[in-house]
Amino acid sequence: MPRVFIGIPTLNRPDYVRQTVQSVREQTFRDWRVLLSDNASRPEAAAAVRAFVEELGDPRIGYWLQPKNIREYGNCDWLFRQCREEYFVILHDDDLLEPTHLETALRRLDQHPGVVCFCANAKKIDAKGNVSDKRTLDYRRARGRQGRPDGPIRILEPLMRSGFVPICGTVIRSAALHASGFVDDDCFGLWPFEVNLLLRLGERDGRAWFATEELVRYRFHEGQMQRYQGISADPVAVGMLLRILERRRYQGQAERLRRRLVSMFYNFQARIAVRRDDLHGCRRSLRRAIRINPWWSRHWPLAACAFLMPPLTKELVRRIDARRRGE
Repeated sequence: MPRVFIGIPTLNRPDYVRQTVQSVREQTFRDWRVLLSDNASRPEAAAAVRAFVEELGDPRIGYWLQPKNIREYGNCDWLFRQCREEYFVILHDDDLLEPTHLETALRRLDQHPGVVCFCANAKKIDAKGNVSDKRTLDYRRARGRQGRPDGPIRILEPLMRSGFVPICGTVIRSAALHASGFVDDDCFGLWPFEVNLLLRLGERDGRAWFATEELVRYRFHEGQMQRYQGISADPVAVGMLLRILERRRYQGQAERLRRRLVSMFYNFQARIAVRRDDLHGCRRSLRRAIRINPWWSRHWPLAACAFLMPPLTKELVRRIDARRRGE
């Protein structure tokens, strides 16, 4: 049996996913199995991906077409249930692995049986595959990786602080995922699957091995979900994140970070209510946000409008949205 299972959830990206699969085939470590789970792509896209896999003639690479779109939670859960290997990897259909990624990961995981997963620095590439040095540096800084040395790191606090450990390309011990329960069983949709899975690993005191080598390439392009930009306006994603975090309690720094996130997402929920002309819902969410973390300065301009100057509330949210879009 292979040691590594790589699940590739894909949807309407036949050109990108060919490159993703090819990046796995170029790995110096060869003991792997790939399964593409097509999340109900358009017929022409699904046919193209199926034909590509069949033409490869590689028995290590399989294809499955889901009868309906089951979103990221459903697709990744389905992939995990197909895994019988020692290690589990989710690789997005627009991202790539460098040739030594798996070899480096398995060497570190074999050397350090106490860590539950391996992640590495990444390059940011555009739609054509060109590396953006600026976006790469911005990514490192945003994830809290700049200046971080090789070695083990706790998952929980850095995850809640900056999303230090991502899901894509991270090599995870399957046994650790079984022990953690994978994800909360009442969650669904797209995001925050990634946060949910890694949170459950982290709250069991899980540690990741972090490599400073750039062993993954993350693509930025039209149509992808920009994690903390598009999500702040998505009521399902915001509500799901609140569901996940509100049921948890930690100690020390982890609890402070949890409360900060809960407060921030209630603020997002308040803005969503404003866009729906639901002033009552905005005020309700703001009360919760301020009660949990009254020190976050971004609460107060919105609260001043919502409670004291309601006619100005919608204009304030419009300006916040424009600023986030860089207008």
